[in-house]
Amino acid sequence: MKGAKRGDVAYVVLCASHAVMLIAHAWHAAAGQWAVNEKGLALNVAGLAVDSREFTRSAMDILQNLGSEPAQLALALDELRELPRPDSAAR
Repeated sequence: MKGAKRGDVAYVVLCASHAVMLIAHAWHAAAGQWAVNEKGLALNVAGLAVDSREFTRSAMDILQNLGSEPAQLALALDELRELPRPDSAAR
């Protein structure tokens, strides 16, 4: 959140994309799919044999609209926290 408050767009972009990739790895694990690299990782969640609850669409929307003002960056981080994640109880 400090980076967002300072308007440090580069830092927030890097953190946001890293978070999306980690969650995408979790979705692949939940689907029993091995991910060997990050190319297409977040996009491929949409094609997994699990209900990812629109993870790909939501993640892409957030990343495409991060903004550059502190308030926009903070909102994007809040939205990232709400991205759907696999539920271990559902498996």
